[in-house]
Amino acid sequence: MGFLKRVLGSVRATDLRDRRLWIAAAIAVVVGLVYAASFAVDEPLRRSIERRMNDRLKGYTVHLGGASLHPHGLSIDLYNVIVVQDANPDPPVMRIARLGASVQWPALLRLRLVADAVMDRPVLYVNLAHLKQEVKEKVPVNQRGWQDALEQIYPLKINKFRVKKGEVTYVDPAQPFKPLRITRLDAVAENIRNVKSRDNELPSPLSLTAVVFDQGRLQVEGRADFLAEPYPGIAGHITLQRMQVDYFEPVARRYNADLKGGLLAVSGDFEFTPAHASAVLHNVTVEGVHVEYVHRAETARTERQTGATAAQTGKQVTNRPDLDLAIERLDLLGISVAFVNETRQPPYRVLFTDTNVRLTGLTNKSGEAPARVSMRGKFMGSGATDASLSFRPSEKGGTLDMKVSIEHTDMAKMNDLLRSFGKIEVTAGDFSLFSEVQVKDGVITGYVKPLFKGITVANAGAASEEKTFGQKLKEHLVSGLAKVLRNRPRREVATKADLSGRLDNPRTSVVQIVVKLVQNAFFKAILPGFDAESGEASRAGDGGSERASRAG
Repeated sequence: MGFLKRVLGSVRATDLRDRRLWIAAAIAVVVGLVYAASFAVDEPLRRSIERRMNDRLKGYTVHLGGASLHPHGLSIDLYNVIVVQDANPDPPVMRIARLGASVQWPALLRLRLVADAVMDRPVLYVNLAHLKQEVKEKVPVNQRGWQDALEQIYPLKINKFRVKKGEVTYVDPAQPFKPLRITRLDAVAENIRNVKSRDNELPSPLSLTAVVFDQGRLQVEGRADFLAEPYPGIAGHITLQRMQVDYFEPVARRYNADLKGGLLAVSGDFEFTPAHASAVLHNVTVEGVHVEYVHRAETARTERQTGATAAQTGKQVTNRPDLDLAIERLDLLGISVAFVNETRQPPYRVLFTDTNVRLTGLTNKSGEAPARVSMRGKFMGSGATDASLSFRPSEKGGTLDMKVSIEHTDMAKMNDLLRSFGKIEVTAGDFSLFSEVQVKDGVITGYVKPLFKGITVANAGAASEEKTFGQKLKEHLVSGLAKVLRNRPRREVATKADLSGRLDNPRTSVVQIVVKLVQNAFFKAILPGFDAESGEASRAGDGGSERASRAG
């Protein structure tokens, strides 16, 4: 009996193993058939998704290089995705190595069936032609159909979206400058469908890191509402370190400015939602940049239009209840700023070097405390400069209070100015300037006081025969002034120009006010006073004007 039981048990065990083998074999066959079917449907699936995506896009077309369905994870991958702008198909706007979507399994614990999407190694390429076409067509981004097209990839709504190793490149073929590139871009947006919490204003956590222009480090941490209407809302904190400023040289060149060197660092908070917009920069630092602005006759009209546009924009944003703009602190460290005027004959160049500027409290709200600017530097590389400025914006142009002192400038470095305005040249001299100006509602008051001493006029030499009578007269007058200075106890001459009246437009912006003060007060106060003292010297001196007359 025992033997029989063992035999029967062995038979039953063998049958059980056989059944398990059959079941395993059946499962393997089914899986194999499923995978075989998935490979068979890859191409029809690719064509179907491509068609559905293009049906929903406006102005753009998508080409899919391949599709792969993964039954075990209920996921799908699209490969070599190419997006072109219909009006400018070459080069493509975007290339994506892999675009995938799958079930977001953790969301099932909350009884929500949603998707997890990933964009692997996307490369976004934009040039000026692409941007001009966007402006020409006037179709808002949210109406291009991007979100609807993305949802054609997978039947579930996307709740998590990731970008891995992305790149963004901007190129302007009309300008010979290196492309503006953002690389190593990684971003994650979660809870897009708000499955983790109750509805709130910005339910989706968002984080982003990237390298900007080769060495700048960008980080963004915030929250978003991607389903908001009429456009998504976003808010967060941004940090940018060591971004190279000279990448913006082509943009600056369009406004007659040359930009060299410099590093930028920014930290601040932002919000951009359908209900409100704000940008509050806590700290902005620019180090080691050189800016040279060139004023030309052929671009003077454009410059005026740009200034008028800036003033109008400033007026529009001032005191807007739905817009908050502020710079809490801006530091310009070790910079140099030059102004070149090519409309004069000969042209001249004014330069501030080794300059540090600090701006605090700038805002678009007139009820806030006034913004303040302090500056220290060297005028023409030698004159110690100390300036302070406080201003408060308003719809009528605002208020402004400015103090400037420039001391002990080597006048030989000012010869461009002297030749341009006075047709003279010096080999030595000391120039200082002191000024206080107040502006309120378009009314300006104050003074500009230039101070000269130790002037030595350049020797005309053999070139004197080529000079006009007026130039020779001017040089003799200044020579007479120099002799008078040597006979005075302090060897100095001070003049003073009082400023009063109204600006051309009471709604002029603060920037325009400062420019007008420099143009109308600074330059026009120095040389007219210089000429007046020259005249005094000629009358009190050694008869230089009579000799000049005879020499002419």
